[in-house]
Amino acid sequence: MSPAIPTLLLATALTACGGGSSGTSAPPVPPTVTLAAVTTQTLAGGKPVALTATVSSSDAVSWSLAAGAAGTLSATSGASVNYLPPAAGVAKPATVTVTATAGGVSKNVNLALYPDPGPAGLSLIAGSIATPTAQDADLDGPNAGARFRKPTQLAVDADGNLYVADDARSSGAFIGGHGLSLRQVTASATSTVFQQYDGVNTVSGLAVDRNHQFYISEVGIQSLENRPKGGALRKWQNNSFTTLSGGYVAPWLDYQQVDGPAASAQFQNPVLLGVDADGTLYIRDNDKLRQLTAAGVVSTIPSLPAGIVSAPDGATYTVDAASAVVYRVAADGGKTVVAGVPNVQGTVLGSLPGGLYQPQAIVPTGLYSFAVISGNAIVKLVLPH
Repeated sequence: MSPAIPTLLLATALTACGGGSSGTSAPPVPPTVTLAAVTTQTLAGGKPVALTATVSSSDAVSWSLAAGAAGTLSATSGASVNYLPPAAGVAKPATVTVTATAGGVSKNVNLALYPDPGPAGLSLIAGSIATPTAQDADLDGPNAGARFRKPTQLAVDADGNLYVADDARSSGAFIGGHGLSLRQVTASATSTVFQQYDGVNTVSGLAVDRNHQFYISEVGIQSLENRPKGGALRKWQNNSFTTLSGGYVAPWLDYQQVDGPAASAQFQNPVLLGVDADGTLYIRDNDKLRQLTAAGVVSTIPSLPAGIVSAPDGATYTVDAASAVVYRVAADGGKTVVAGVPNVQGTVLGSLPGGLYQPQAIVPTGLYSFAVISGNAIVKLVLPH
């Protein structure tokens, strides 16, 4: 055979294969995986949560729960599955991570799992639902055995413990040697005096961070000329409050809203709204929203980050002491009464709307659940769910 023939056959074979190495096919493009959930919040013992994965290729989808996550999945494959919350319940809120994988690409969705708050209505956490009197005094104890004198502010930590600023003063004088009783109400509803301090004016806000550090906003005395009160942000440490920013000297001074380093910043009427995971404090100061960063800088901000004042459902809940109600303010601004009878004062437990006495503060404690100061009691509000 002529030596040219094998060469020709080889060339033909290479042509049929697309040539040499320059003709190798490109690596496959990873698919796009998009996840959707009907909701990202659910209750233990609640309804299934539908999850759907949309894949840009024909690759099959597999599903999995993060190790140790509560609950189960209805299936481990398919375009759609249901997350099934645990029937036994959970002690405190938890994050459940669900993963969908297709074509080597994985995407996660995080679901917030909350304890079941129980039936809708008002129930007692601690204190007395009787109409407050001037003779009321602080008393530690469980549930109805505890007593508050004049609770004004509420905060809750990640473990479900409540903290109450009990303004234990009469006009012009401290009662029992202190102006502020910082009371702790545990998740089992036992109330104890956590700290006492007699070096504050009026506590206008209370917050606790993830490290159980406590912060208050304090405002001064209103002058006869109705000047801005002035005020400060303080942190509890080493059994006393350390001033973080602002201050109050006398009611006749003209306090301004001054941004900048914490040591020189000023506030007119600060109300502490909350603290985020980075330790930044958020404040309402008359007509402005302001923040104090962990680095010690005060600035004016256009809006609050999500979750600082809103509940898990995305709405904001406020109290109206004069009208004796709790309002739900939706994201679109719509406002509805969810507890209490307008202009009817008095704490009434049981089914909604129930009754409230000059409610002073409200704080979300979970999905559909809140703690509310009503008179000298701390009550639990559970909305229909």
